[in-house]
Amino acid sequence: MEVFLTDKAGGGLGEATNLRTGERIKDFEDWNRTYYACLHKSNVTTGGNSSAREAVVQDTHDFLRSVFGR
Repeated sequence: MEVFLTDKAGGGLGEATNLRTGERIKDFEDWNRTYYACLHKSNVTTGGNSSAREAVVQDTHDFLRSVFGR
């Protein structure tokens, strides 16, 4: 799943695409189906947004510390 987030207040997630099929995700039913089909993978890219990339890395570290206590 590829998601382009929007920075507009109340703008929702923005556009999302199922990368397996190339089809645009049109509604919550499509979103849930696509999301649950790819739960075994966890790739996150943030493009050229370095502050978003740093936030993802920090969130991941915080989560791993909370789970593994390190």
